[in-house]
Amino acid sequence: MSTIRDAEVYLSDIVALSPLNPRQDMESDVSTLAATIRARGLLHPILVTKLYDAIDAYQVLAGGRRWRALRSLDLHDEHVKVRIFDGTEAEAREAALAESVTQVPLHPVDEFEAFSALERDGFDIATIARDFALDEKRVRQRLALGRLSPRVRDMWRTGEVNRDIATAFAAGSTARQEEYLDEHTRGGGFSLSAYIVKRAMRQDVIADTDALAKFILGDEARRTAYVLAGGRVEENDLFDEQVLLLDGAIARRTADALLLAEAERVAEAEGWGRASITNVVDDEDPEDITPDYTKAEQKKLLDIDLPDAEREEIETKALLRAIPKRERATLGVTADYDNTGALVITRAVPASPPKEERAPPPPANKSAAKPATPREPREPEPEAPPLPPPAGGKEAEEILAAAIGGALTAATARSLNLALALTVATLGCSHGHFGVTLTSETLFYETRSELLARFHHMRFETALAIVSEAPLADLTTAFAELIGHTIAPEEITLTKARALVALAERHVSLRADVAATLDYKALFEASPREEAEEAIRALEGEAAAAEARKLRKPKLIERAALLAKDRGWLPETLTALLAAAPQDTRTTAEAMVEAIERDEERGDALEPAEGGPDDEPAAEAPGADAAGAAPGGASDAAGADAAGAAEADAKRKAWLADLQFLGAESNHSHFAAFLRDHVSPARGRHVGVDALADAFEQWRADRSLKKVPKPAQAALMNSLGIERKKIDGVMSWQGLALEADDATAQAAE
Repeated sequence: MSTIRDAEVYLSDIVALSPLNPRQDMESDVSTLAATIRARGLLHPILVTKLYDAIDAYQVLAGGRRWRALRSLDLHDEHVKVRIFDGTEAEAREAALAESVTQVPLHPVDEFEAFSALERDGFDIATIARDFALDEKRVRQRLALGRLSPRVRDMWRTGEVNRDIATAFAAGSTARQEEYLDEHTRGGGFSLSAYIVKRAMRQDVIADTDALAKFILGDEARRTAYVLAGGRVEENDLFDEQVLLLDGAIARRTADALLLAEAERVAEAEGWGRASITNVVDDEDPEDITPDYTKAEQKKLLDIDLPDAEREEIETKALLRAIPKRERATLGVTADYDNTGALVITRAVPASPPKEERAPPPPANKSAAKPATPREPREPEPEAPPLPPPAGGKEAEEILAAAIGGALTAATARSLNLALALTVATLGCSHGHFGVTLTSETLFYETRSELLARFHHMRFETALAIVSEAPLADLTTAFAELIGHTIAPEEITLTKARALVALAERHVSLRADVAATLDYKALFEASPREEAEEAIRALEGEAAAAEARKLRKPKLIERAALLAKDRGWLPETLTALLAAAPQDTRTTAEAMVEAIERDEERGDALEPAEGGPDDEPAAEAPGADAAGAAPGGASDAAGADAAGAAEADAKRKAWLADLQFLGAESNHSHFAAFLRDHVSPARGRHVGVDALADAFEQWRADRSLKKVPKPAQAALMNSLGIERKKIDGVMSWQGLALEADDATAQAAE
């Protein structure tokens, strides 16, 4: 029976590589491994076996490279750690193989410390990878652990945090990691969550999965422009090959500059009168102009495999032929990037109409409102007017959206009705919700409710026992606070905020919360200096604004931010957003009366009519058996029909829900309205792309609505997940049926 014992022997007594060693390499360079051993010692003992029974001479069963590295250090008279194997030749061969293929790997932190010591000694990544028989990616990943603070590395090595949490920490600076760990310890030091850590670390970091990062990193010239502007790029090689843009504000400014430059280049080359960056808040739709295709171009476009670049080139040439140069001079061109980071140029964009003067927002004191009048049946609501764009572009838009998110968190935490409404909407819908996460992972915050503070970090069984004895008032307060803190501000955009603001304003006034949450300094830094001057003018008059104009921008921003924060001033975009929210002017008594009347109406509707089906049993179907099944399996067929009808009904409801959501998100809600009323999901059916466009055009013209260009129609259909395919030589939308009325049917024909 074989044995293995630990021992120390003179290096000079290990004289050869055993022929049983599966790795007979005596030529590869071991200089890097030798440097590691010199710095950290021999971490893994060498497995040896005696060469002769009577003499202290050994040969290496496993660890030949370590043995050669030790010899290169001239340590012949030193003792080295070994594991001496004693057994038959077959057992020795098995032990050598097992040692080679099943050796326990070093912890990633230990590897980092070893590799970083070698890097400090002058060894490059390629050399380290070669000498340790690793690929370069593995070495880069381990060296990337230097982005973790020593405290996080120690926690990982001891098992206090796992790999996912360590990766989340790597997104922040080492100073931010230490600060967060201090906050965590003060809060009780309970278990960490990768999700929460990631949110805390990434203040303004943009991952390469974001469309903005794809746009900048997708082209070397754009990446260089970002770096020259002071932006930092980090290869997040901790465990994957993710790339991070560490300076979000610089990335957004760089992208805006690059987009504007490209728009200006196209405008000059093609003769357009204006060039700008796409503004989703206030841009006009491009003119609906039929391109002037040649016959050869039309034939090419029918090829479904035509590359996108060639298709776009043909469409651009045809559009330019269709618009005379003189007319082009009155139109513009805009530039943007799509969700893949690809550059998108939109041509023939008309000038935006001059902004109308907006009425000031209604007073915050709702008690002064006029008495409510009896409500008439609700008419379909008109399309909401576009919000005035923020002066600071996309960066300012994100700051304003963050303020709305923070205000919603604060308002929900103190309004039970708003918390209930958000919960019902989030849990009740099947998909498409945003902004409210309803997950316990988001609840890592300092609780204010006394009830929550009692069990926030306890097990569920303990929490159940505590809440079972809590009064209803404490439960409702805790519930509202929890729902408020499940709001995810990063998911909210100004466009999406409309519905949330409208809901919140029915229960509370958001203006004070928005003003308290808004980062005025960041807003003014992202905006032209005129925005800060305008705030001062609105609050203190023209003389104060004239005096402020003499200040340098940092001083101007500081003064405007303090003044705006103190007075609760809001920029035009937020003022318009809050003013557009519907106001409930009913008194509490009036609201209660209406609720009671609705409940009574529901009760009347549910009661069976006199002499109806509940008064006498239904007659049995002829031929039904005792179990109620008709001969020939008729009940099975009926069940199948019912199941099919239920499935179709579910698809129809999902289709309508998607249209409602996407219609609200797009600038073409009337196209979504047309699809809702005239198109339905239908398995095995299809609608021609041109037939659908013609039917919509007839429907739109009859109602004097704004045109929706075909690319915009296609974009909405793609968002709905509808596939386009050529059938019988005609491009068609799959799985849809056109339920046309007389006018649209005529147009489709």
